[in-house]
Amino acid sequence: MRIIPTYDLYGESRSDQSSGAPEFLLHCEDIYERSRMHGWEIKPHRHRSYFQILHIRSGTAELSDGHSHHRLALPCLVMVPVGTVHGFRFSNDVEGFVLTIAASRLATLLAVDLLPALSTPSVQVEALDDGSPAHAAVHAMLLEIQAEYAARRPGYAALIESLLTASLIRTIRQRTMDTDAPEQRDKDRLRLDRLTQLVERHYREHRPVGFYARELGLSPTHLNRILKSAENRTVQRLLADRLIDDAKRSLIFSVQPIKTIALGLGFTDTAYFTRFFQRETGLQPTAYRLKNQDRQPQ
Repeated sequence: MRIIPTYDLYGESRSDQSSGAPEFLLHCEDIYERSRMHGWEIKPHRHRSYFQILHIRSGTAELSDGHSHHRLALPCLVMVPVGTVHGFRFSNDVEGFVLTIAASRLATLLAVDLLPALSTPSVQVEALDDGSPAHAAVHAMLLEIQAEYAARRPGYAALIESLLTASLIRTIRQRTMDTDAPEQRDKDRLRLDRLTQLVERHYREHRPVGFYARELGLSPTHLNRILKSAENRTVQRLLADRLIDDAKRSLIFSVQPIKTIALGLGFTDTAYFTRFFQRETGLQPTAYRLKNQDRQPQ
């Protein structure tokens, strides 16, 4: 079983591994410099005491949840809650920065009613290319954060915290406005109905999230946001759930060999199907079938 490492800053071991207290309150660095040190790939990891904000302006970037990658539409704001598994692949012309802030410090900066919006179990991605005044303001504030950290003028830490607070509040407000409008909710419902039809038609083909987003005329980030708002899961999670539902049904209600079931679900490698099924259910396919043999038709 692969172990996901925990860091303060990626790739750096802390001096006191036993302490859960953060070693610093605020850190900002260039994505280009950090990713170049690691061959342009930040492997899946998590942070025990820190919340991260990435402002990725240009180049190409892929986000990983530890199982799969999907490409991000740039420019964007990426928010990584404490303890959330995440990784990235960047092109060698990437531009942007990552700000790491102690979660305890962030909690003192934001109003109590806003914290739940940032305490989700998954990485949140906010596209900044939709032309909205709110997102244009956020983009400008994030650029100012990077400039302030680089210059280190008197009072820079306080100003960065103020800019960060304002940018997060604007982002949360904009997201709320986008989902609250009745006409937007109706449009999103139609999109989700269409997504369900597409998934039913193509889930055995193991298409990437980008395929479904293109079919709906959306970015992967926007599509994931709509689904998260409605069902609290990502498209990747939806596709995995659909495959598992079908696999469970075949294991219980048919006598087909595991290899045949795997092939029917688009897995050419039975061993990979077995690992996927065990990761999702905690049991290997054979064990799941035995456990549910009393439900099998006589």
